[in-house]
Amino acid sequence: MWDSVVLVPAPATKISPKDLETFSAFVLKCKKAKFAVRDRERLRRQGDLRAELEETLEAQKQRELDRVSAQLDRKELGQIEASERGQEILESFDRKVSELRAVFIAADPANHKPREIPDHLVDMITFEPMHDPVTSKNGHSYERATIYEHLKRSPTDPLTRDPLTVNDLRPNFGLRAACEEFWESGASEWIVDW
Repeated sequence: MWDSVVLVPAPATKISPKDLETFSAFVLKCKKAKFAVRDRERLRRQGDLRAELEETLEAQKQRELDRVSAQLDRKELGQIEASERGQEILESFDRKVSELRAVFIAADPANHKPREIPDHLVDMITFEPMHDPVTSKNGHSYERATIYEHLKRSPTDPLTRDPLTVNDLRPNFGLRAACEEFWESGASEWIVDW
């Protein structure tokens, strides 16, 4: 039954380099959309965590104030001492909440560079950001290790399908400088989400 299934396109079907570029652009767009969804979820969780921590601090403050009030009722503390302790508890709470908010503000991506990878830094074979880009004779840039592996299997440019050898590749110094700047900007801290 399955013997008649066509596993490859018919010989008359031709895939043009433009089709491959369009497909690569589509894969990159999908990968970026998936990353954006995960990033929004991370931000939502971060907001939930902040609210939960503030509620915990509020509950702790209330327990301490209730304890001071109970000590005052049992006459273990005088009115002035209870008032002073209550004031210390309130000041401590305000300080902790301020510090907590400062930490979350510092961690807020809105206060940092955006977590996105420029298209020109993405290798069109693996769809990962590049470290050591090289340029083919057709002007396409690839990660050196990735294109070397590809050329071991198929001596063609992955996007144009034109013949290509390792000798046809040249270092892309300008793109390499851009890649280094990208990595030095702190991308290694969040790139695992990509």
